[in-house]
Amino acid sequence: MTVAKQILYGEEARKKLLIGVNKISDAVRVTLGAKGKNVILEGAHGVPSVTNDGVTIAKAINVKDRVENVGVEVIKQIAENTNRDAGDGTTTATILAQRIINEGLKMAAAGTSPRALNRGIREASKKCVKYLEKISRSVDDHIENIATISADSSEIGKVIADVLNEVGFDGAVTVESDELFGIRKEIVEGVQFDEGYAAPFMITDTARMLSSFKDVPVFVTDAEISSAEEIIKIMELCAVKSKRELVIICEKIDGDALKMAAINGMNRQFKLLGISAKYEKRELFYEDLAFTVGAKLFSKDGGVTLDKFKFEDFGSAKQVISTEDETKIIQGGGKSVKNRIADIRALLKEANVPNTAKLERRIKFLSGEVGIIRVGAASELEANQKKQKIEDALNATRVAIESGIVPGGGVALLRAQQEVKMPKLTDEETIGAKILFNALDSPFRQLCENANADAGILIGEIRDSLDKYYGYDFKDMKFGNLFELGVLDPVKVVISALQNASSAAGMLLTTECVVVEDKDNENE
Repeated sequence: MTVAKQILYGEEARKKLLIGVNKISDAVRVTLGAKGKNVILEGAHGVPSVTNDGVTIAKAINVKDRVENVGVEVIKQIAENTNRDAGDGTTTATILAQRIINEGLKMAAAGTSPRALNRGIREASKKCVKYLEKISRSVDDHIENIATISADSSEIGKVIADVLNEVGFDGAVTVESDELFGIRKEIVEGVQFDEGYAAPFMITDTARMLSSFKDVPVFVTDAEISSAEEIIKIMELCAVKSKRELVIICEKIDGDALKMAAINGMNRQFKLLGISAKYEKRELFYEDLAFTVGAKLFSKDGGVTLDKFKFEDFGSAKQVISTEDETKIIQGGGKSVKNRIADIRALLKEANVPNTAKLERRIKFLSGEVGIIRVGAASELEANQKKQKIEDALNATRVAIESGIVPGGGVALLRAQQEVKMPKLTDEETIGAKILFNALDSPFRQLCENANADAGILIGEIRDSLDKYYGYDFKDMKFGNLFELGVLDPVKVVISALQNASSAAGMLLTTECVVVEDKDNENE
């Protein structure tokens, strides 16, 4: 059976796309800032969830009209890309895109070349990015403020700052549910490395797109596992001890082995997390990892076969958490890790030791700690919302440490609108550049709308000030130096929001035809 296509052209197509853009954007924009409102989403089996997270709201929205839904998908992509790039700023990106698209389509309908508009938007965006990078500052002692603003909670902000100070700014941190009410931190032994689950079917938490196993046996090998016979043998060793969950860390898991793991998972006979950790053997990663979890390393180079392996040769971990690109092992079962570290330190003291940097990396890996932020709430719904807020705030804080900070509350873009000079362009390209510059005050105006404040008065006072960090704190409803007030945004978040909004808006402006499935007219 083939499905007929619905094809729309020109102005008719763009009008429909715009309706979809506005539907999703209007739902997202109300959540911006300290005075933002919540959105209730219908959940599975009709159970609602409450959130003010832009990307979560965007992902939940689909509309009946398929052409309008293409416009919805454009905004979803902007939100998801911004969240992936910077961990925050999805609502700001949505608001910018909506304004640019609305103004751009008006100009296109009046006869301005969409391609020229797109070029002008892109050039203006580049100038604004340079300005934002110029005014950014290092984080210094503003870590807690960044986390507080992102999570809209001083309690969460303090916990995040404390955890990062203890495990290091690039240290491993995970967010978990807790039986006790409230938010607390815990620092435990653990390691983290930059490889994740081997296949999406291993995900156990679809909302957070991660796989989490607790009190689980761990099999470590520096070899590839590709045959069904190998994976079955390893699983059978666990089954003997009535274990139906397993983590395998190997050089690569694929082929029939991966298919067999998928079949067992779908049948709910055996849950497996396979992690392809592609490290050079001379780095001794697998040996160190085996020490961490208390496992005997299975190495084909040593002539060992699985027939000689026993369940007692497996390691263990209190918890293993794996995303698409990283894995955390919390409280591995290794008892002699300290001795391993002492041996490596002894090697460092020897004269003329090659590759001291590698030895130091190994010590850092084995000495690792994991920060756990535990979240307890009156309901699972509330707990999930808080975990989401904490993860977003944690991402935003790390981005700020990496890239620097600018005045928050929409003021950085408002200042860019005032201070960035128009690039030299053709007449039609200049119209595109003006569209982008005009859109830069949209986030601030939305903050004013959500706080029931007069945007004209506030913008006027901010622009009259010679202090480029002067702005408005919407939480306490007062003017001041935003660095002193702690109202700050990671510069990467602001830049990412602007770039993604400009790029997607330009793409939509240059659209002349939309092709979607016409479900009402199917052809046999």
